Amino acid sequence: MGLLIECPECKRRNSQKAKACKCGFGLSKFSGRVYWIQYRDHEKRQRFERIGPNKAAAEQRLRDVLSARAEGRYIKKPKEVMTSFNDLAKRYHEWSRVNNKSYTVNKHYYIDQLSLFFGARRLVDISPWLVERWKGERSKATGFTEVDRELACLKHMFNKAIEWGLMKENPAKTVKLFRKTRNRDRFLNQEEIIRFLAHLPGHQQAMMQFALLTGLRKANILNLKWSQVDLGHASLHIPADEAKGGRDLRLPLAPEAVELLSGLPRHPESDYVFYKENGRPYRDIYSGFRLAVKKAGLEDVTIHTLRHTVGSHLVMNGVDLATVKDLLGHRDIRTTLRYAHLAQDHKRQAIGKLGRMLTNMLTNPAEKEKGLRLVTVTP
Repeated sequence: MGLLIECPECKRRNSQKAKACKCGFGLSKFSGRVYWIQYRDHEKRQRFERIGPNKAAAEQRLRDVLSARAEGRYIKKPKEVMTSFNDLAKRYHEWSRVNNKSYTVNKHYYIDQLSLFFGARRLVDISPWLVERWKGERSKATGFTEVDRELACLKHMFNKAIEWGLMKENPAKTVKLFRKTRNRDRFLNQEEIIRFLAHLPGHQQAMMQFALLTGLRKANILNLKWSQVDLGHASLHIPADEAKGGRDLRLPLAPEAVELLSGLPRHPESDYVFYKENGRPYRDIYSGFRLAVKKAGLEDVTIHTLRHTVGSHLVMNGVDLATVKDLLGHRDIRTTLRYAHLAQDHKRQAIGKLGRMLTNMLTNPAEKEKGLRLVTVTP
């Protein structure tokens, strides 16, 4: 009776005092240990429970079992022993539809892909090593970026499982993403914007141009309805339940944005501004977007880069940060301060132009004849 250690080679359960398994595998020093507890229930039947890689959790579970047996109480199995990954996936789907504003067909796809591997496995059986194994196998079938998105989804699923009392720790916590830190301040210059738009598929042209004219988030563009648009007053409304900051946004529209929207055809049975043939909104626009980025020869560009592009060009054209904050719908001015360095660069370029203008004036032969010259300091 007590704690046992699972041999990673033959899966035999061994006493934690054992230095080696019967198969010959050394147990004294190896990472990724998986703990079991062994006990006899109130009917004196021998029981084994797989706890996982957390020794403290195994010791606590053993204490709970011994206490229940001493008091004559029924020994309940912990939820993580009875819950499978498929059970968690179903519950996470339901939670995401209600609470996760970024829940899209892509998120649904990630969960389904994870279920193909983890599926019927009990949550207690999922270890960091198993997550690493999934990561390695999945990376052979798809790109690193896709694996990173699925891994991020998996980490969040396990965090919610802990919150719901289904797990005691996150087995994916120590598993690292493939990607390096992305340049979050990347924006497109004018020449890059032209190249990007030139390679977009037809159905995304108006959508991406509208993104560059408004700076709206992807979800707000995809879900935009005509009932939110007031062409007469050149404005649009994003309700609080669709805005990231959780508050109503009423934004002005540039004349070019009004002209673009005015020229769009409307679906007779749908209120969506950007829609498919059946009138439903677009959900997956990544394929066309990525292809355009690749053909344009651009790097480190996502759909959110278009939003940064709007903010960056507003600041570089002299718009103050407080106004940029309101136009982009930032809740906190600290978010907008990421563009502050662009304002300084713009001012530096402007003062540089003034310096060059004065230099050209004073080096003009006609001005030299009047006795005007640049002041120089000689050592």
